[in-house]
Amino acid sequence: MAILMIWLGVGSILARRWARALLLCLGWIGLIIGLIAMPAVFLVMNSIGETLRAQGQTVPPGTLFLIKCFAIATTFVIYIMIPGIAVLFYLSPHVKHTCEMRDPVARWTDRCPLPVLALVMLMSFGAVSLLMMLPLYGGAFPLAGYVVTGAVARLLWLIVIVFLVYAGWGFYRLDRQAWRVYLVGSVALWTSSLVTFGRIGLVEYYRQAGMPRHQLELMASNPLLTPASLLGISAVGAALYLSFLFYVRRFSTHS
Repeated sequence: MAILMIWLGVGSILARRWARALLLCLGWIGLIIGLIAMPAVFLVMNSIGETLRAQGQTVPPGTLFLIKCFAIATTFVIYIMIPGIAVLFYLSPHVKHTCEMRDPVARWTDRCPLPVLALVMLMSFGAVSLLMMLPLYGGAFPLAGYVVTGAVARLLWLIVIVFLVYAGWGFYRLDRQAWRVYLVGSVALWTSSLVTFGRIGLVEYYRQAGMPRHQLELMASNPLLTPASLLGISAVGAALYLSFLFYVRRFSTHS
């Protein structure tokens, strides 16, 4: 992440078209995630006192108030203010014109519309994240109400990674067939995971994946990870994501 930020920062200083496009996409992604995350932070902070007491910790009311304020303020700055400033800055027609004047060469980011480029970045980030998590928690895979473990689970995660790479490349090429494949595959994966977590619970899944006990205890006390909360958050997230996916479909030019 540090290398990526330095690379984008240098590109922005040099007024490169690709840097503006990537930073604008990152800004929108971060801002949307922040707008979704803020209500969740409020919910978690409202129950943090009960969570700490369940862990045997007693915190004075004044300290608890400061903890809540600091967490909410930090979340607002990182997930709302910073990406919001980035969106306003790189969305400016003056910034766009400056980059086009100082960098007149067509770049790889110009080959697809910015909403599609944002989706490609999400696919790339998802593939890299899963690849990094594979050695730690790749020993379990949620499959239609059950948990597959061991080498088969890692193979299934590798298939998901390949699927994301295929989808990202297809989106970048504006291939409508890749859009169809990704739509069916993502809905199938989402449904399979939701059925699994609804049947055994998210905490039990991560226990089978090998997560340390103290982290499991923190997850168990999180009000956002109850079956009802998980279903609601997942449904809202899926609806928003599918809406964006259908919006991006309009940019597909060939099958």
